[in-house]
Amino acid sequence: MKRWISTICILILIIAAVIWEQIYVTQTFEGLESQVDALIVTVEACGDDNVDTAENKAQIAAIEAYWLKHEKVLCYLVKHTETFQISDAIIYAKNFIEFGNKEETMSALNKLSYLGQVHSYNMGTSLENII
Repeated sequence: MKRWISTICILILIIAAVIWEQIYVTQTFEGLESQVDALIVTVEACGDDNVDTAENKAQIAAIEAYWLKHEKVLCYLVKHTETFQISDAIIYAKNFIEFGNKEETMSALNKLSYLGQVHSYNMGTSLENII
């Protein structure tokens, strides 16, 4: 009887962990995507003007802070190489905003949006992530 109770408790813990993982990853990437989409709208609104504005810098700084806040937990849930790709895309977008290059900024932001969408589906705790 004790074995059955132990087995059921372990199964419940595993199911709870899987549900939490799904919710956490989905909410994190949806939050990232909404912030990136808002920045894309702001950059597009600049027209042919310079994208090196205080508003754009504040938005990319908020995106970077949001990502850094969640990246450590996501390292256990998503492959490390995929989290590095998102970090790199944020850095590229930040640099292109500072240089005022609208085309490259849009390219980096679109890549960041794409990576967020793709990696939210490629999750899963594995021994590789934990080690």
